[in-house]
Amino acid sequence: MDNAILKERRYKQSETAVVLRVPQSKVSSLANYRLDHFSVEKLMSFLNALDQDVEIVIRPSREAVGHTSVFALS
Repeated sequence: MDNAILKERRYKQSETAVVLRVPQSKVSSLANYRLDHFSVEKLMSFLNALDQDVEIVIRPSREAVGHTSVFALS
């Protein structure tokens, strides 16, 4: 989850918890990038709840080994 979205909207953790439908303690974990207890699917659903589209693109690698990249577009 991108903290910039929350800062831009001036959400407090308690408000974010309501939007994401999770306890405030989970929002604290997210805000501090402690993501080990969240699945990728759950993180994507949080972004969707914050009115963000999530797009996954799979294509052949141009190199011998594939790489993973994540981009946040405004």
